[in-house]
Amino acid sequence: MENIKEVISYLEYFEDENRTFYHWDPHETSSEGNIILSYPSYDGGLNSFIDVVYKSGLLMDDYAAHYKGGFPGLTPEKISAADLKELRGMLTFIIRAERFTDGSWAHAAKDKLFYYMLKRLDELYKKKK
Repeated sequence: MENIKEVISYLEYFEDENRTFYHWDPHETSSEGNIILSYPSYDGGLNSFIDVVYKSGLLMDDYAAHYKGGFPGLTPEKISAADLKELRGMLTFIIRAERFTDGSWAHAAKDKLFYYMLKRLDELYKKKK
């Protein structure tokens, strides 16, 4: 796993209570009459974070074996108790969820799930040193 420090460097970004991580673009109707549903537009920092996570080696192919919950199961308490495999599974779940559910990253940023995951990753990284 490379670039763990770079991933952790986003901790302050997600800690900011006043940051706007995204906005929803309104739905539209095309010239052909097709409805284009609304979708989230993420700010540059969030998109950059996602890119860094993809390049870090933290994401898992078999994440479902290490995290069987869903968004309701992701709580600060569960995240703070997670070992590295569980944490990687949780992170992979959220990152990949955006493919299937627009706004998954928005939810994770707004509810500080990314913040708690990075905080836990930082704790585990410091223990390992």
